[in-house]
Amino acid sequence: MPRKPPLGLARTLRDDLYKITDGQPMRWIMVGELGLRHPDTAMPTLDAALALAIEKGWMTGEGTPVHSVCLTDEGRRLGAIG
Repeated sequence: MPRKPPLGLARTLRDDLYKITDGQPMRWIMVGELGLRHPDTAMPTLDAALALAIEKGWMTGEGTPVHSVCLTDEGRRLGAIG
């Protein structure tokens, strides 16, 4: 049975992205910059959390695999709440 994507990490990445971008709309950040904030997290886990955040509508991603992310309006709203 496949593991469930890490919802807690997806929320943390959303909130990290909000802090990095100062909550500004359409600010794209490289995935590697988010990864630097979580050096003990394996890349497959980070990728799964980013995919979940994108699926939930908190972020938009560019590339396959995703190399850049940007918060959606919903992601910015939730990131402001923290």
